[in-house]
Amino acid sequence: MNPWHLNKLKDDQFRSQYIEHFSHLTKDLILTNVPSFDNRFSTAAYIEQFSRAICQASYQSLDLVWGRC
Repeated sequence: MNPWHLNKLKDDQFRSQYIEHFSHLTKDLILTNVPSFDNRFSTAAYIEQFSRAICQASYQSLDLVWGRC
C-alpha cells in the first residue's frame, strides 16, 4: 500500500517541495569529520542510527508535502 501517493513525485512542484523538506531535515546528518570506530558494534550502531534518521526524514518530508491518506 502506498499511503503517500508517490506518483505525485512526478509533479515538479511536489518533488521540489519534498526535496526542500528532506534536505532541510538531513542537512546535519552528513558529518564533515567522519568519526573513528573502535569496533564493529560501534560502527553498526552508527550506521543503524544514520539509517533510521534518513528514513524518518523521508517519512516526515512525505507527510509534510502531501500527507497520508
